[in-house]
Amino acid sequence: MRLRNATGEPYLEMSIIPAQVGFGVALDQHQPRLPLTAEELSELGDGLYSLLALFTGYRAARVGWDPEAFVDPTELQQERAEELAAGALPGLVLAEDIELGVSMHGFVPFAKGHREAAPHRVDSGPDALQHLRQLVRRELGEGAGSGHLVEPLVAGVGLSPQEWEAAHQQLLVKEKALTRARDALAAERRRMPWLAVEKDYEFDGPEGRARLVDLFDGRRQLIVYRAFFEPGVSGWPDHACVGCSMVADHVGHLAHLNARDTTLAFASRAPQPDIARVKARMGWQMPWYTITDEFDADFGVDEWHGTNAFIRDGDRVFRTYFINSRGDEALGSTWSYLDMTALGRQEEWEDSPEGYPQTPPYQWWHWHDEYGNAEPARG
Repeated sequence: MRLRNATGEPYLEMSIIPAQVGFGVALDQHQPRLPLTAEELSELGDGLYSLLALFTGYRAARVGWDPEAFVDPTELQQERAEELAAGALPGLVLAEDIELGVSMHGFVPFAKGHREAAPHRVDSGPDALQHLRQLVRRELGEGAGSGHLVEPLVAGVGLSPQEWEAAHQQLLVKEKALTRARDALAAERRRMPWLAVEKDYEFDGPEGRARLVDLFDGRRQLIVYRAFFEPGVSGWPDHACVGCSMVADHVGHLAHLNARDTTLAFASRAPQPDIARVKARMGWQMPWYTITDEFDADFGVDEWHGTNAFIRDGDRVFRTYFINSRGDEALGSTWSYLDMTALGRQEEWEDSPEGYPQTPPYQWWHWHDEYGNAEPARG
């Protein structure tokens, strides 16, 4: 929790370490500190603990030490034994499973609904949030408004819509910066060099053998997700791997990708009858092929899932991008898939190389059942 003064400068920061966090959690070392008397610290701590008492997730805690340094029971026991025994470490907040290994004296554990949280406790009013604000006003002067208590204001406890909107507007600056950064990254992807695919890879499909160029289904771009569904993978033979199945569940309607001359396909090493059975069970519609050669090893997906993007010029195929590991978490929507391709969304606002296909935004969008059966562009 951070308190700020009227000019927005940090005034005080206090840290609570949940039971499940563990050792080594501390305040930002660069934040300024404000000396408090034991009574003032107790007053602030009691108000904060009264707020925490409204929520679950804080099994117990101990108060009495400065959390700006370390949280290590062994080191506490060896180097702070006298202070611990005397209860003379103001500011300490320890989780239950940490403090069990430390001998302390004069400290009161915190638990849900418990308000005797700090040594030298000073009685406070029933409104804990208002109590904290009164303390801030007393230290900063009466001109300090209630909006200066931030990071975080507890949801639903004395928070006005105006305070919530102000907090949202602050975060919206970062949201917009993230969006612009994502657009800039996609623009760099569109300038990645194209790597020629020299091998003639083959797959088994629902209609028999297929070459890599056949997976494009006549479109200019192809995205292939390597899903793990095969003997030896968890879930076999009833399910694909649970993570790959979640990816499949997130895939949007393919008509929108197809409208941008792009095909999405999945590939695994399971035989086609097993793939067809699991697709029917799970309601998945994407084309799904069986890998028959070194495709997975050559494109970095033999041991872990990943998504490769390709483009073709006639029958010549080029690899244009690759995403794996946590990068796959963001995929699934039409926009996320198009943003990893060489041509992007193909809209006029995008920063793309000269000559790339682009049309006005919105105008190409359609209901997925009304795009029609127009012939896809030919490379």
